[in-house]
Amino acid sequence: MTRAVARSVALLALVACAACESSDPNDDVPSAASVYVAVIRHLDIAPPGADEERPIVYVADMNSDPLDLETQVEVIGELEADVDVRFVDDIEAAVDTDDGAMAGPDDGWLVAVGTPVVDAQADLITLRVEASEPDDEPIAWQVRLDVHDDVTVVESEELDAELLVPPVSP
Repeated sequence: MTRAVARSVALLALVACAACESSDPNDDVPSAASVYVAVIRHLDIAPPGADEERPIVYVADMNSDPLDLETQVEVIGELEADVDVRFVDDIEAAVDTDDGAMAGPDDGWLVAVGTPVVDAQADLITLRVEASEPDDEPIAWQVRLDVHDDVTVVESEELDAELLVPPVSP
């Protein structure tokens, strides 16, 4: 089993455990894709313009473990009306570094999502997210997601970007 598959299975199991705590047996179990959808929706991405051209968002895993194809398709389908989501296996594959800054090509966002960690009550997930908005400095957050029913961001704390920063040369 690859690390990517193992991570996806672990995330699904953790989210499923959170749903098991619910008193309503009909509650939907959130998918791993719903975590990515909530994170991308949390970003301050402008809606499609008058020309209906959707903003591009390149998404990578901070640990270079891409989501499985089925989960990627689910995320893309959920966000299709708002953004053009493009998953990359390695963050370097989507980096445009002409001026030394790390940014997505084609005036797109570059988003790196860290490994989700479930809290003791199994109803919140915490993860690190870094993003590089077109023509802006990279930003980072520690994001907490509520996994009941719809996965939603309930708290975010701004951090210093570490992954999407320009390389330091000696």
